Amino acid sequence: MQQYRYYLERAEGNGSQSVLLLWHMELPDEVIDLLAKALQSTFFKRIALVGNSFGEKGINFALDYLENNHKLIEFGLVNNPIRKMTDIERLVQLLKDHPSIKDVSINQCFGGVNGYEMLKLIMTDCIMNKLRSLSLRHNDIITGGDTFIADFIMTNSRLSSLKLQGNKLNDNDATIIAEALKHNTYLETLNIGENNFTNEGWRALSKAVFDKTSLNSAADSNHTCCIDFPENDTVEFDEVREINGIDSSPNHKAQDVDPIYVRQKKIYSILSLRNMFSSNVDHFDEDMPVELLPDMLTSIQRYSNYHTPVEDAPPQDPTDVKPISLVYEILQRWDKALAVFEALSS
Repeated sequence: MQQYRYYLERAEGNGSQSVLLLWHMELPDEVIDLLAKALQSTFFKRIALVGNSFGEKGINFALDYLENNHKLIEFGLVNNPIRKMTDIERLVQLLKDHPSIKDVSINQCFGGVNGYEMLKLIMTDCIMNKLRSLSLRHNDIITGGDTFIADFIMTNSRLSSLKLQGNKLNDNDATIIAEALKHNTYLETLNIGENNFTNEGWRALSKAVFDKTSLNSAADSNHTCCIDFPENDTVEFDEVREINGIDSSPNHKAQDVDPIYVRQKKIYSILSLRNMFSSNVDHFDEDMPVELLPDMLTSIQRYSNYHTPVEDAPPQDPTDVKPISLVYEILQRWDKALAVFEALSS
């Protein structure tokens, strides 16, 4: 790095490609001193220090770089425990004051301290309409019944990604987070696996993003957030995972799916299921208000998009019926459907 110092000092011109990753590389104190000297006046846009087996001196090195690099966008500290409260308070203050930081990962770092209190410190002071992603994985976070995480989600901040895998959240946490998701339109990814959820907790989260009770409840679900639902032998959550844009890869990668398409797809899936029993028209009176009728018709019209590679459309479900089947069903029961249309027009 000393040899390439001239280049490093001007690396900010490389935009998002200016990255420093030190993964699972032991950094003793003397090496940290050399790194600190070599990185003076450098402006990497992304830095991640992972599993470096350093102590307080390494933490101070990371925080010093965060403080002195006003161009930094992504900061990652993983499996490098922070044991002093003063260091945590400094980290929080630096994130709060930093002019450009957007993506923060502090994973498996709160060894020997209260992970939930650290979460509240970071999320309270740093995130409100500033960060776009926050990862606090494997930090022994236990809420003890407190609702801070759900309350934060309900504020509908601009945070687009929240990763809380590998903590100690329970079914009660899942339930209140699920309720909060009904009021959030910005969160795109919620990674919350490897916690202490039973199927009860996962079902509450599932219902938040796709409530199949009626067309109304489906339309009022959260269409923005993708959740890493578990895979199991009963494929209980497969439909919800796929309909909100999660692919079948082991990492459950969230696709960039338009929430409008997701909403239409959910409505269509209910219409499709009812079509198998020719019961769609029977439900018109109970869950077909004026504002939903255009959605129903539009979902049928747009369904042809699911058969073609449209970039922002969710994947087609092989069990969905063809649009002509829905049209045929409505025409068969036109006497009842007509009454609904007449009521709407009046």
